[in-house]
Amino acid sequence: MPIRGKITPVERRRWLERYEKGATIDSLAKEALRTQRTVTDHLEQARRERQHEQVQIDLMREGYREHYRDLLNLAKRMAESATSPHRGVVLGIEDPEDPGERLLYVSLRKHTPGSRIWVAARSWEEGVAGIAKEMGRLEVETTNLASQNAAEFPEILVEGFAGGLSEAVSMAAQGLDPESKEYMRDQSGGNFRLRLGSFLLADRIPDESRIVEIEQKHRVILKELLAPKTADRLKSLWRDWFEAKDIIREEATILRLRKVVPGRCDLCPAGDTGAKRPSNRRRDE
Repeated sequence: MPIRGKITPVERRRWLERYEKGATIDSLAKEALRTQRTVTDHLEQARRERQHEQVQIDLMREGYREHYRDLLNLAKRMAESATSPHRGVVLGIEDPEDPGERLLYVSLRKHTPGSRIWVAARSWEEGVAGIAKEMGRLEVETTNLASQNAAEFPEILVEGFAGGLSEAVSMAAQGLDPESKEYMRDQSGGNFRLRLGSFLLADRIPDESRIVEIEQKHRVILKELLAPKTADRLKSLWRDWFEAKDIIREEATILRLRKVVPGRCDLCPAGDTGAKRPSNRRRDE
């Protein structure tokens, strides 16, 4: 029997398909001008190749499932960490020193370059830094005011008096009612104390008339601090931060509901995109 060229994977796969549909080994051998032993051997090889391909397909499917799960979990963590302003936080990254965390963050961005979540994340981080800076300035101002008034009212506790002012201004900037925190008086060892929420404003106050004076002083200073020229900057920062937070949470929810993340990245099971791998260091986006 004449010997033909090398049998290709495509040819033996075709033999297997025909054999499974009812063709005999003898008919396949005669048609291809091959020995029955050759056809039999290649049918076995075609079966092994098909099994291997199926394993690869299953592994690829499971790899993508795990990859998408990792990316969607990152989106979930971004939404969760966006709910409160922690300075220095990279949204969604639990351990900034872990290179895998950073690579996953970059991968999600490659998958979703047009998502509003990235602009919002930048605004969120800028808002956190701005709020921290403004609160630092406010704390210096309230501490100075408390120290100045402590000369007139020695009963004033500078840290608590200033802290009560700062917290009330921060609440107002966030759209909360600072008056929801009530001034409270209690007595200890024959003297009185004045509190605002968790802050102890003054201690060892000799009588209730003195409490009224200190409380009134605190209210007057707070009213001045809540004036537009003083509070508007902080209100603007909080407003931008809230807007960024809402966008991050909305976009993260959309990604999680879609289940499948669009696009591809270097961590996709299908292979490298050919792009240069990022540094593990944090860089400005």
